[in-house]
Amino acid sequence: MPFNFISNIEQCANLIRDWVPVHLIYYSHFPAAIIAVLLGIFVIYKSRTLTAKILFALTVTFSAWSLVDIVLWTSTDARAYMFFWSSAYILEIMLFFLGFYFFYTFVTKTDLSLKAKAFALVLFSPVLLMAGSKLSLPYFDIPTCIPIEGLFWQNYIFPLEVLLFVSIIFFIFYKYRTARSTVGNEPMILGVGIVLFLVLFSGAGFLVDLTGGNYLYEIIGLVGMIFFLGVLAYIIVQYKTFNIKLLAAQALVFSLVALIGSQFFFIQNSTNKILNGIALTLSLGFGFLLVRSVKREVQFREELQLANTRQQETMRFITHEVKGYLTDGAAALDALRTGAFG
Repeated sequence: MPFNFISNIEQCANLIRDWVPVHLIYYSHFPAAIIAVLLGIFVIYKSRTLTAKILFALTVTFSAWSLVDIVLWTSTDARAYMFFWSSAYILEIMLFFLGFYFFYTFVTKTDLSLKAKAFALVLFSPVLLMAGSKLSLPYFDIPTCIPIEGLFWQNYIFPLEVLLFVSIIFFIFYKYRTARSTVGNEPMILGVGIVLFLVLFSGAGFLVDLTGGNYLYEIIGLVGMIFFLGVLAYIIVQYKTFNIKLLAAQALVFSLVALIGSQFFFIQNSTNKILNGIALTLSLGFGFLLVRSVKREVQFREELQLANTRQQETMRFITHEVKGYLTDGAAALDALRTGAFG
């Protein structure tokens, strides 16, 4: 049936309530999106490197995809379904490209060549141009309340995702084997995080197909981003990536506030709203005190390290000067003894 004339399908609203509770949709999407974009903003605020900018773009793209997915879960307008479903295609492919781009710049510390960027643009252009066409989404199926994916998705978008996924895995193992002694374990740890994120993110859709349309599995894709952010936070704390020293405490506070704040999206009882508001206020207060305390400790350690460095330099200077005086004195005594002095 043509979808352009269908603006409200009550059957779809009933199906959504049968598949997944609406409050679970909000609670699974908003925390992941908020934490992701907060981490991206925090990193780009601390570091303006190319890798930080790509990470920011990746987190913003994921957050945009999360908002689009919420619309797909909650809308009963077939026209909105078709538009946002095609938008989700574009954002999903962008996540694959940005995932590879981020890993490449993180490991090599260099930008992609102009030829590589042009090749990526050639691969991405058909997705941008054809995502909303009938070759991609031929029609909207009313009984199942989902757009039907066409030949373009089956013959181009899916193979493109597989190509990018295999490229990331190949580059991870290649770089790890050839430069393990110089780059350490960071590439492998980050690579595992990216791969698992993409596996869970894209694999959730295949689980839906394998289980005959159980869309509850789509929420698994959001777990992949949380895992990737956890891996990224570990790398930043462990290896001082992006010159960030306070991320452990700040990430904990941001995550806690995001999780508590997201509960307002589905709380119905007024008493629970008040209690949740009190918990959010207390979390903000104690979180501020925690971050300030950790910041003071970091500054104290940096000042102590600087003092130790200056002390070592002073000792080396004194030792060098004393050694010079002793050498000159020994030479003078030797000259006096041999009669060569004067």
